[in-house]
Amino acid sequence: MDAVFCFSCRHFQTDSGVEDSFRKGLSDWKKLSSKLEKHAHSQAHLNCMVKWDNYKVTASSGSIAAKLSRSHEDSVEKNRSYLCKIDDIVRLLSKLGLPFRGHREGSESESRGNFLEHLATRLGLWKQ
Repeated sequence: MDAVFCFSCRHFQTDSGVEDSFRKGLSDWKKLSSKLEKHAHSQAHLNCMVKWDNYKVTASSGSIAAKLSRSHEDSVEKNRSYLCKIDDIVRLLSKLGLPFRGHREGSESESRGNFLEHLATRLGLWKQ
């Protein structure tokens, strides 16, 4: 086919009611210059160019859904790590037959109980 096409309009135009010769191919070579100029400034072409630019940005940086999915996976992995540490503490205290709680577990207390003290040590909380 001996015709000129507009890449952005051909791939990103969603309004099928708009008749655009550059979407289907323009083969009238005599009036090409004036039609190119008219097409380049048409609102439909400008909208397609914006869509194309947005597509390129999304393709290079990843979609929002992919970013949210990665963020969710990171949160799940972090929480899984915390749960494994908590499970280790529970198993240790159970194996040794030690109580989990102390008499005073307030933040001003020197000893907050076996569970909270082990948890603070393992997770790096309550640095003094």
